[in-house]
Amino acid sequence: MGYMKIEMKRAFLSWRFIIAVLGVVFSHFYSIYKMTGIRGSVYKTYESATYFIPYLLSIAFCALPYAQSFCEDLKHKYINQILIRVKLKKYVFSRILFICLCSAITMIVGTMIFIILIRMQVPWVQTDDLQRMDELGEMLENHYIIYYFVRSFFTGILAACLAILGSYLSLYWQSSFLIISTPFLFLYTAIFVANSFFPDIAQTNIILCFNPIFNVWSNMQKSLLYPVVIALIFLFILAVIIYKKIGSILWSK
Repeated sequence: MGYMKIEMKRAFLSWRFIIAVLGVVFSHFYSIYKMTGIRGSVYKTYESATYFIPYLLSIAFCALPYAQSFCEDLKHKYINQILIRVKLKKYVFSRILFICLCSAITMIVGTMIFIILIRMQVPWVQTDDLQRMDELGEMLENHYIIYYFVRSFFTGILAACLAILGSYLSLYWQSSFLIISTPFLFLYTAIFVANSFFPDIAQTNIILCFNPIFNVWSNMQKSLLYPVVIALIFLFILAVIIYKKIGSILWSK
């Protein structure tokens, strides 16, 4: 339990976490001011903020707080002290858990701050928003905070997956820049591939899959479950190969 408390402090009680949250807020504002500015409602403004490329920066910021921790532990040999207290398997899987939590919470907190700041200037919705409201919005009618929490939660899951991917790649090339840039580069490439080779298959578009308003399976329950299952499989595979890679690094020494 003491080890888990230390992990929590390293993940959340740091300047990186604060900067990452502010980075998410900045990315949303940068996205809207780059193209449209604040529109007539929170709904319209958020749609604009999540549509343009600068929004991808917000996902990259989610890797900042803790995704570099594997890299740092190996570089500074902190891992030798940690493994005196816990086994390698617990170290790897607990670290992945906290990287995921930190990344997801960064996205959620940053998004909700952005939403609150926009709400101080414009209403939640306008009349024409109600006429074109997505299915998730219809399900959560008048529960706007929950609506934006759910959307940011799924974006947070995506950010967590990409943060772990960056952590894995850092085991081969110990670079903080690589960790931060991996989410942006991977997303940009994935979007390009999906649009170029599978334009009519929404389930292959990672942005659509992790955005519940698109209902990629034409069934809301299935569409909500789909990205969660994909994320769990992806994270499990990465956890196994990270465990093996760190083990091989330690045994080679």
